[in-house]
Amino acid sequence: MNDLHTPPVTTARPTFRAAVAGLLLGCLLALVGLTTASARAAQLPLAAPPRALAPAGEPPYEQRVPALIASIDGFWRQRVRGYVSPGLQPGYETTGVTCGGEAIEPGNAEYCFPGRFITWDETNLTRPYYEKAGDMAVGFVLAHEWGHAIQDQLGQRFRLNIFAELEADCFAGAWLRNLYTSGQADVGDVQEAAWAIRQIGDPPGTRIDDPDAHGSSKLRGAWVAYGFKRGVHACYARTQQVMRAG
Repeated sequence: MNDLHTPPVTTARPTFRAAVAGLLLGCLLALVGLTTASARAAQLPLAAPPRALAPAGEPPYEQRVPALIASIDGFWRQRVRGYVSPGLQPGYETTGVTCGGEAIEPGNAEYCFPGRFITWDETNLTRPYYEKAGDMAVGFVLAHEWGHAIQDQLGQRFRLNIFAELEADCFAGAWLRNLYTSGQADVGDVQEAAWAIRQIGDPPGTRIDDPDAHGSSKLRGAWVAYGFKRGVHACYARTQQVMRAG
């Protein structure tokens, strides 16, 4: 497989007006092979509800999460030239870890660009996700944040935050596909990731040019599905294409 390497940097441009933002939303869906009307009909195991809450047979959280971390780390080590593992700071709600001197909101997971580490709230996010849906709900959260670490290592720049978020979703989908095709995950595992996606979409009415926009659950699911279908390089190519379209 070809390595990813440092791409051309996309320079910042002014914030889109509301009318342009509406057109861009259509582009974001269309460039992953969906229209606004058909997005909810997109299948793959991602569209189905979890097989069960708290699936029976899951290993203990303390055992499974390190294995998920090793899987994501190994996935990127094989694909990025000169890859360096990001730092990890689990449980910021108890350790008091900050990012650039600023506190992190409870119930969150974040890649801290100044410190180049990933941190997550175990008490209010990852442990509840694990208990409610299973290991791949947590895996998706971690894989998404790892995507931001990869963007940082590649030197990518995004004129809207939503571009970075959707590409990170797509990257997480590519990792999940790798597990699925290698027999390390089944349909139920993919459905657990889908459950996580449905929990973290932007509320209705969020503007696409909002500096904190991540995308609706539908839009995020579409980009995860694209990564699941096409892989890492296609995620990068589509993100560049949609930025040019805007």
